[in-house]
Amino acid sequence: MKFKHVPERLHTQKAMKIAKEKIQFMKSFFEKLKMETKGEL
Repeated sequence: MKFKHVPERLHTQKAMKIAKEKIQFMKSFFEKLKMETKGEL
């Protein structure tokens, strides 16, 4: 995932925290989407 390195490039702790939360959301979303397309969910 190209976005996984974004938090490392940010300067404030708050920005890093928000970026990490967004990345976790995206990982969860795409994992669920993959399961749905396979008929597993």
